[in-house]
Parts: sequence; structure tokens; C-alpha cells
Amino acid sequence: MAKSIKISAGERRKIFSRSFSSIPIEYQFRAYTVDDGEIDGEIEIRRRQLILPAVVERIPLQKENTLVAGYWDTFVSAYVETNQDLIIEGSQRSFKYFWLIILIASIVVLASVLLMIFSP
Repeated sequence: MAKSIKISAGERRKIFSRSFSSIPIEYQFRAYTVDDGEIDGEIEIRRRQLILPAVVERIPLQKENTLVAGYWDTFVSAYVETNQDLIIEGSQRSFKYFWLIILIASIVVLASVLLMIFSP
């Protein structure tokens, strides 16, 4: 399910944010100009850990964009600022290391159950 966001020239718009999460996630989205021209804009990523101050990173906007929120990025927001009319499409989220996290959680749960069953 693709989500589309229209951004006018000179506008700054939030394209995603997350709060109170430490699961690594990749956000993938595409940028299209309305008139099929070159993309001219920038992505501002604000990352903040639970107790440390925010870190702001600015990267050029491209047609295909992937932004990663890691284990320690408790709060993450991404904004797009453009010099022409754009359509942002996607904002697909994919859990990075999802199966590894599930495996570790399953082992912890199984070990807890076995301890409860076999403890005197």
C-alpha cells in the first residue's frame, strides 16, 4: 500500500516519525517531480535518543531514498524541503533484522518457560 504526499515548492513537510521505539527500521520512499524535471530538495533527519540531545542530519533528496532508524534512535523524524512541486510515494517500512529479533525473543520466552517448569 503506497502512500502519496504532495509537497509544494518551498514547503517543508514531515514524511514520517516514530517515537519510543528501538527496533531497527528502514523507511523507503520515492520522489517524483510534477513536471518530470530534476529533483531539487533536501531531507532533514532528526534523531534523538532517550536522554541525549537531538542530532540533525541533512542529505540531498534523490529519486530513490532509504533512511535507517537504528536501535538507539528512540525518536526519529524526517522532513522534506523542496524547490519544486514533488510527490513523495511510498514511506514503506521494513524491519531490519526482524527475524533475528524474533528468534532471540523466542529463545528468551522458551528458556523462561523451561525454567518455570523444571525449577524445584
